[in-house]
Amino acid sequence: MPITADVIVDVPTMQTDQPFTYLVPSEVETAIQVGMRVEVPFGNGNRHVQGFVVGLRVQDSIEQKI
Repeated sequence: MPITADVIVDVPTMQTDQPFTYLVPSEVETAIQVGMRVEVPFGNGNRHVQGFVVGLRVQDSIEQKI
């Protein structure tokens, strides 16, 4: 089953008041934990930013693009 991570991104020029949901790659599913610092793609330009994992969820299925 797919795992998603809720990530608060560190974007200094923007006020982000909610976590963004990312699909966790299968190769890191066993290692990822709440509180870890991660690097994620952000925005339309596929810029990579750092963030913190604030939640993990196992999904039955994923029906929208994340």
